[in-house]
Amino acid sequence: MTSCFEAKLAMMDQGHEPLNLESYTRDALRTEKVPEMIWGDVAFIPAALDILLAAGKLADALKKCLIYSKPTTMNDLEKCIYDVEASCQEAYGFTDEGNTKLRYNPRLLHAALGAIGEGSELLETMQDVIDTDEALDALNVVEEAGDQLWYAALLLDEVEKLTGKGPGDVAARNIAKLKARFPGAFSLEHSNNRDYAAETNALKGEDK
Repeated sequence: MTSCFEAKLAMMDQGHEPLNLESYTRDALRTEKVPEMIWGDVAFIPAALDILLAAGKLADALKKCLIYSKPTTMNDLEKCIYDVEASCQEAYGFTDEGNTKLRYNPRLLHAALGAIGEGSELLETMQDVIDTDEALDALNVVEEAGDQLWYAALLLDEVEKLTGKGPGDVAARNIAKLKARFPGAFSLEHSNNRDYAAETNALKGEDK
């Protein structure tokens, strides 16, 4: 029997030709908005970003608990939630100090904020399955994956401009780091006992 998800997937347009990463990046970044500088309130903007950093730690804790089955207590998760709440409290009450040039790389900030925003939209799609008992929206999942790809392309393009390391080089260094972390497949033992020096050397292209 065909599932609702499979039925929605079958309804999607089949007329698009696949693109390689180079072609995609060229066409995608045609739509990029590139501010010369980031302007904002010098007190509020860093405080608001601290909220996202705290939320990211909560997301990482949930990932380790739900996906990697790492021992995680409710106290661990509540501590992450407390940190989010504390960061929110710190962001309240700032007086408007006017727009100031902020020393953020505009493209890296755009890529980071965009990935967070699109990730939350993917989570919302999955929450809808729980809340409504409807099938996962296949087209929406593809759309969100494409939006994430846009921000990944932006990040890789800026990394290459800053460091001279293109997507292929970034990919190779990532695989080298993963091989240093996991000699074979994923294992909880290796995940819990990482050799950070070996991973750093792998990223640099050096032997241990």
